[in-house]
Amino acid sequence: MWRGDRRRPSPQPFRILLILLLLVVWGPEARAEEPLETPDPSRLPRLLDEAASLKDAGACEEALTVYEELIAWSASWVGQDFWVHSTAHYDAAICAESLGAPDKARSHYDAIVALNDRLPPQLLSDTLFRRALLDVIPGAPTRAARKDLMRVRRLERAALPRALVDLQLARLDSLDRRPRAALRRLLVAGTALDSAGDDADRDRRGAPLDWYRAEASLVRGTLWSARAAAITLKLRPQRTVVDRIEARASALAQVEAHYAVAAGYPQPWAPRALHDLGLAWLAASEALSGLLAEARAHLEKKNDPAVTALVTWLEPRIPAQFRKAAESWQLCVESSRVLGMAPGVSAQCQSLLDSLLTRPELSPTMSR
Repeated sequence: MWRGDRRRPSPQPFRILLILLLLVVWGPEARAEEPLETPDPSRLPRLLDEAASLKDAGACEEALTVYEELIAWSASWVGQDFWVHSTAHYDAAICAESLGAPDKARSHYDAIVALNDRLPPQLLSDTLFRRALLDVIPGAPTRAARKDLMRVRRLERAALPRALVDLQLARLDSLDRRPRAALRRLLVAGTALDSAGDDADRDRRGAPLDWYRAEASLVRGTLWSARAAAITLKLRPQRTVVDRIEARASALAQVEAHYAVAAGYPQPWAPRALHDLGLAWLAASEALSGLLAEARAHLEKKNDPAVTALVTWLEPRIPAQFRKAAESWQLCVESSRVLGMAPGVSAQCQSLLDSLLTRPELSPTMSR
């Protein structure tokens, strides 16, 4: 939880248990029927600590209820003391994220940003960063996310926090097909992450630096995937078709290598990397299928030994390419289950896998 320079003691276990017990016995219905008496402003920080204790204990649903009450109460004094109000919004947003409610999280972040000039720069920076990640993580390169990140970059002064912002911008650039800009930012971020070493294993928002290292590998994989997709596989000009097949295979090897690194970290980027790797293999498989269809059509009109050799070479390889896509999505589902992360990505992988297994290009053993 962001708390500026203010320090608070570690939560007392008996207090956490007492709060949880009261919530279980009374339940949310009793809260709605008998709302707590509006506290004096001086009591709000203590109630905020109690909500934080629930959050730290993993009881985010209960904590979110308390945070929302605090937000409603503290709104009356936001003109005089908005620290509690903005902090309650921030922690409520984090709880909403952990509960898989990004829209609710965004509404809390929006409320903090609306306070703008009355916020400590650090809280504003962290809020803008996390709000941008709501688009960056699922791979939505929105203008709003880019605007938030550019604003954060202007607020940051230290090298590592700025580099982590550059990494998010690099991901947006890679998704927007701006490879040069993405590479430039990626080099800066990679240098900062390498130099951080073990001295700083987490950023100030609590995310481990390995979270960002995995993301950097994902961005590299995305850039190579775009490069691979740009290599067209057409029969004409015939003299370069083999060279283009080899060039695309070489690019795909880089895609696989970088996504494998990202998948090796126990972070939410692992299922995402496997999801995207499957898409890269699917695109390559469909490109080869199109080339095979074009070559067969050519042979119906003209006997061409070189094209005949190409067809013979392609036919047994295309099902194997499709199987690689299927294997990636199966690993995505398994990775998400083992890590307990990214259930939405896992659902996407399962849907893609189910659809792929109906394709006629796959052998009977794969469609069972």
